[in-house]
Amino acid sequence: MKPPVFIVGSGGSGTTLLRLMLNAHPHLAIPPESNFVPEVWKAFERAQPCSPDTRREILRFLEGFPGYHDFQLDRARVEARLDALSRPMLSDVLDAIYREYAERHGKSRWGDKTPGYVEQLRRLNALFPNCLVIHLIRDGRDAALSMLARGVGPRTLYEAAREWVGRVRRGRRDGAQVLGSARYLEVYYERLVAEPRETLQRVCAFVGEPMDEVLLAFYRDASRHIPEAERQKHAATTRPVTTERVGRWERDMRLLDVLIVQAVAGSLLAEHGYALKRSPLAAPVSAAVWCRLAAERLLRTPKKLYNSVAKRLTKKRGQTPFAEKGSDPSERQALSVVIIARNEERRIGRCLSSVQWADEIIVVDGMSEDRTAEICRQMGARVVSHPFEGSFAKERNLGMEHARGEWVLQLDADDVVTPAFREAVARMLKTPQPHEAFKFRRKSFLMGRFMRHGGWYHELPNLVRRTVRYEGLVHERPVIRGTIGRLDADVEHHPCDDLTSFLDRHNRYTTLSAQELAGRGERLTEAQWRARLVRKPWKTFWKTCVKKQGFREGMHGLVFSLFFAGVELIKWAKVWERSLRAPGMPPGDEPMAVRAAPPGAAPSRAAHRETLSVVLMTKNEEARLSACLDQVVGWADEIVVIDDLSTDRTVEIARRYTDKVFAFALEDNHDRQWNRGIERATGEWVLHIDADEVVTPALREAIDRRLAGAEGYGAFELMRKNFFLGRPMRDGGWYHRHLVLFRRRLSRCVGQGIHVRLQVDGRIGFLDAEIEHYPFSSLAQFVERQNHYTGVEARVLLAERGAPSLRVLRYQLTVRPVKLFWKSYIKHRGRREGVHGLVFALLYAFAHVMLWAKVWQLSLSEAPPASAAAAQPNQEPELTPWHASPT
Repeated sequence: MKPPVFIVGSGGSGTTLLRLMLNAHPHLAIPPESNFVPEVWKAFERAQPCSPDTRREILRFLEGFPGYHDFQLDRARVEARLDALSRPMLSDVLDAIYREYAERHGKSRWGDKTPGYVEQLRRLNALFPNCLVIHLIRDGRDAALSMLARGVGPRTLYEAAREWVGRVRRGRRDGAQVLGSARYLEVYYERLVAEPRETLQRVCAFVGEPMDEVLLAFYRDASRHIPEAERQKHAATTRPVTTERVGRWERDMRLLDVLIVQAVAGSLLAEHGYALKRSPLAAPVSAAVWCRLAAERLLRTPKKLYNSVAKRLTKKRGQTPFAEKGSDPSERQALSVVIIARNEERRIGRCLSSVQWADEIIVVDGMSEDRTAEICRQMGARVVSHPFEGSFAKERNLGMEHARGEWVLQLDADDVVTPAFREAVARMLKTPQPHEAFKFRRKSFLMGRFMRHGGWYHELPNLVRRTVRYEGLVHERPVIRGTIGRLDADVEHHPCDDLTSFLDRHNRYTTLSAQELAGRGERLTEAQWRARLVRKPWKTFWKTCVKKQGFREGMHGLVFSLFFAGVELIKWAKVWERSLRAPGMPPGDEPMAVRAAPPGAAPSRAAHRETLSVVLMTKNEEARLSACLDQVVGWADEIVVIDDLSTDRTVEIARRYTDKVFAFALEDNHDRQWNRGIERATGEWVLHIDADEVVTPALREAIDRRLAGAEGYGAFELMRKNFFLGRPMRDGGWYHRHLVLFRRRLSRCVGQGIHVRLQVDGRIGFLDAEIEHYPFSSLAQFVERQNHYTGVEARVLLAERGAPSLRVLRYQLTVRPVKLFWKSYIKHRGRREGVHGLVFALLYAFAHVMLWAKVWQLSLSEAPPASAAAAQPNQEPELTPWHASPT
């Protein structure tokens, strides 16, 4: 097995050019800069040999680095390769990942090009004892110009020259002492571009590969191997090599700048054979630079001592030990602002406007489907598009990787920086700081009201140095290894415009939090689950409303406390839900499990009964529609589908079963949608079902028997057996009569909103049979539906009853939910369903809180919006059929 090849050097030395040349070799694959090898070593050095869990953790760790995403590897293939390793060391894990990259490109050998690894040669040697290192050296004056042009790293030529000197000297020292001449090769950029063939022959001989002419034609395919974000920066690599960039400093540098760089790096430049520019000013400039270098060395020890004392004092007192003196504003440290966003076109503009004063703005966009990225680019932000992978810490770390400033302010798209905060940050940037981060207050608003009490006015340490990294999925936090200062200023936080968006956001957050909590592997008994599901929400309500005085915010405080208790309930219910899943079952919404008809026993029509039409209402039901219609096709005389403008394959699937597929916008008006289906049916009887319901063989037989002699009846009730996360709920109040079988000529749907009522002119009988109902397959889907349903019902309630009094609201928000829980869990014996019954009772009690909180929210407006049904009760839009033949 041939050893890996590492290309290192100082910034701006042309390592990308050499990497593209060697990457063109038929045997060698060298990916873009990785930057993660030393970090992996520091994080997992003590975890060797690497267990399967450690390997998974390493993979998750790597996914926080942009360099790893540039590899564009298939996660499943990488996991399979790692699983195949037997008691691997850390080097074996990294080798497997690099080999996957090489094989993906049809190569047999891998390398790496990361200039910064020139300072990590000892670590590379410890990881890969047989590795080969190519150190690319370039004239320090040209390298300094190139570093400044990149906009990353040093901000002045003096700093760039110092970095060049430090990296070249350390690379040469460690190369000679640790690697030796057999594994360490120095290549000069000027020789590489002036004599590419001879230089590449030397490099190929060093790495043990034959010279191939394709290396000289690397530029023909170069753009395909450069990350899209860097193609403009490396545009010169798509053309044949020339010497036009050699000696660039003579054309583009002022004399004073040349003398400054030579004062810092002159001896090392001369050592490598680079000619120095002579000038009478060289001596005084060298003296001034020498004084600065001496001052920096003299101050280094006191600074370390100060930082040590400051760390101890801050740890004890929790604050800065004393105020530092100011410095020249022109020399202030640079600030980058990182904003994470996804589908935030309504709010991102306000956030961006408040931070235009920063040195740069980076938006980590989670592949938004709206105009978020477009707006950000229009306002001058740099957009880093990246699929959201379930961890906000990864998003923040990605922003940190792209940031150029010494300090980084981490924000969300719903944050707004105040002028006072801007001034506080400006003062901080003018002063050398001993801290690694700064806390500041986050001033959160609920529906326009500043929530001073209740725990939502708190501090965040989100002004950090660029080297800081974050951890955690939802409530991500920076890992601070030094001291934390404090800014006496606020950032405004406007997380939700209304309660619907509040619940929608926390539905996503609780899914991620549940994933993180479930990952701890905690095993609880049924009694422990019951205790936790009751205790956790109650403690959250007590802490928010009483301990942190949320009650002082009036109704806003009460609703806030109840909603956060509900969010805590949802989170732990989702943790419990995950404990029910079989090993290997993915989280999320799986298609419902239905009782399929036995082979050879397809539904068929009974010859002696009256005609029957099955009517369905659908909206994006491609996952469940076939399972539903398979149970009625051939048995019903006709199938009528009223579709609410689905955007998936629902209509396509429905047309396989019937040509009576009609499209209407629902507009939250279920009674009108029901009546549309009734009017388009032709059977004597109508069975109205939803796509999440299943007509069982027993129900079909019972309907056939009753419709054979149903004179005098206008409708029949039947039993609806609801399934809650796969469990049929016979207790708890969710096993009830359901009126969906009726004579078409004698029935009409009345009411508004979601829970409509069937009006029947005739006698109603009872059918001793069950229809199975699978309303949702996950708690996330349950919360999503209840969030929508309660919004519709709140508008209907307000339109019918008007704005409720505070007394009614307090009763409906506090007393009534307790009664509903008691009714479901005790009176209707929901406790007999185990933890399913407890979770069901708690969630439906919270659904009542959702409903009346939204009624209160709508009542805050002087003119609450009426429902669509109330606004246009009789208006019927034009019929839009799907003209197609049945398949």
